[in-house]
Amino acid sequence: MKTLTRIGLACASAALLAIATAAIPASIGLDSSQTDVNYGFGVTTPPYPQRWQEFVPRYDNIERLELFIHDQHRVDSVLRIWITDIDMKILWSVELADAVLPSYGWLSVDLPRIAVRPGVPHRVNLSVDKYPNDGNISVSVFWLGSTSPTAYFVNDTTSGWPTYSYAFRTFAAGAPPARSRAVEYYHAAFDHYFVTASVTEIQAIDEGVSIGWARTGESFWVYDLGSTDAEVCRFWSGSTFAPKSSHFYTASEQECAAVGTNPDWMFEGKVFAVDHPYLAVACLDGTIPVYRLFNNGQGDAPNHRYTTSYRIRAEMIAKGWTPEGVGAGLLGCVPQE
Repeated sequence: MKTLTRIGLACASAALLAIATAAIPASIGLDSSQTDVNYGFGVTTPPYPQRWQEFVPRYDNIERLELFIHDQHRVDSVLRIWITDIDMKILWSVELADAVLPSYGWLSVDLPRIAVRPGVPHRVNLSVDKYPNDGNISVSVFWLGSTSPTAYFVNDTTSGWPTYSYAFRTFAAGAPPARSRAVEYYHAAFDHYFVTASVTEIQAIDEGVSIGWARTGESFWVYDLGSTDAEVCRFWSGSTFAPKSSHFYTASEQECAAVGTNPDWMFEGKVFAVDHPYLAVACLDGTIPVYRLFNNGQGDAPNHRYTTSYRIRAEMIAKGWTPEGVGAGLLGCVPQE
């Protein structure tokens, strides 16, 4: 049975909205992150337990490494981190005392820009000089998991130990990610909005293949798939609310999975990418927020509007639309003009 209830995440307090456009300096961008199980085990000299995982950089340098720490046991250990190339040559290393590690959260380490080979496997290696009597280095210093946008700590228990991954991500200075233009359309009879970055769809609508749709004059840049870790899922309501069928977008993996279980919405795939807001509220310097608004089922059919305009956001709220999404109601952050 079809439902007109909100399918997305409600936004946080409107008080956060002012923060959502704050400029956070960003000279480097995310290059690679651990999202799959890729686990190596060995020993160092002296014979300390060592773990490593591969990553494949897209750019020719690394300027920052971030690691998700869960220093549960606090055994006064020293964490050694080093990066090696495909020939196991050490490119960079650092030793950090237990006292400077976060008990739970991201550890960020700036590197003197090191050269790497794009498209070639490299390794992030970890070792500690002490660990608890139970020998469980995993929960002693670093957390097992992946750096997906919604889950930084996912244990893979399907294959059993030692097929675990740990959460890390690398940052590099490089060219801006590839991007495309998303164009907005409006259907006056339905009072519905639709936005797409698909060149094929844009051409078809402009040529009148879909009757009733016309450009609003609004558009914004989005990242191409593969440019960031925040890839946007698209759903279609199909015949559930026909003829007022609608599309829904989300960059949240959790929300994408949840909506995917709703029989009223058909998953069409991931269509473009955005940046996740910093601390869920702020877009980094050089990017702007995309606001997401829900019509609350006006006209007996759900519809969402996506806009980078704060003025349009305010106008839609005045018409009874509700902000929803991350933080103050964001789909994500996209490149400025």
